[in-house]
Amino acid sequence: MVKTKTFSNELYWQYLRVKRETYKQVKVKKILSMRHFFEKTVPLKNKKILDIGCLIKSEIYQKFLDKNEGNSLGYFGFDIDQSAIRWLTSFDAFYDIYKSKEVNVFDYIFLMDVYEHLDPDERIDILRIANQLLKPKGILYVAFPYTKNLNFL
Repeated sequence: MVKTKTFSNELYWQYLRVKRETYKQVKVKKILSMRHFFEKTVPLKNKKILDIGCLIKSEIYQKFLDKNEGNSLGYFGFDIDQSAIRWLTSFDAFYDIYKSKEVNVFDYIFLMDVYEHLDPDERIDILRIANQLLKPKGILYVAFPYTKNLNFL
């Protein structure tokens, strides 16, 4: 059995013997490589997507605009935050997942850092809804924090 050890932020830096500046450089490179992976595997041009838990002007929204030359047609979002709902409604992009009766609508559905905030019943509901809303070859992307990394925050 492997023993794990938790560190506070400063002990973590000392443990790795890495200065913060070096770590930031590594982190930026990692983000850029992830962006490259994202752009290769998720072509957003001329796709219909749903961004659940989007807040205002999420990363997905920005990437969608970049790939579609500033055109937001095809981007839809759902959030429970009132300011996000007003923002989405301002350009007819609010999509109420609980009231929709449509089937096979979206090419991609994104659940970025939302899943961990749902209780078990809501998780089942959101997966059922996503399954209904995705086109036959559609993809659901779910991102959530890796719990072992939370010790370093």
